[in-house]
Amino acid sequence: ARHSGNFDLEFDGHIDEVTVWLGAAFSAAEVTELYNSGSPADPNDHSQVGNLTAWYRMGDGDTFSTITDNVGSVDLTMVNMESGDFTADVP
Repeated sequence: ARHSGNFDLEFDGHIDEVTVWLGAAFSAAEVTELYNSGSPADPNDHSQVGNLTAWYRMGDGDTFSTITDNVGSVDLTMVNMESGDFTADVP
């Protein structure tokens, strides 16, 4: 939902390696390229990198309460969270 220029999002679960691509329609091969059989690849090396707008590692290298945009300059701010909410859940 959008309210006063901000996004409000409620989610109960785990989110990792979020990327935003504008103007990209991925083929099955490009999806496989990105997800690398379950281990996400560096999106900066993807064939559609020209359409990569934002990349949030979701805790890897972030300092509470900022989620850093590793491609652009649109950092996010965590709300209703504590620094201990960062967990390592690597397959």
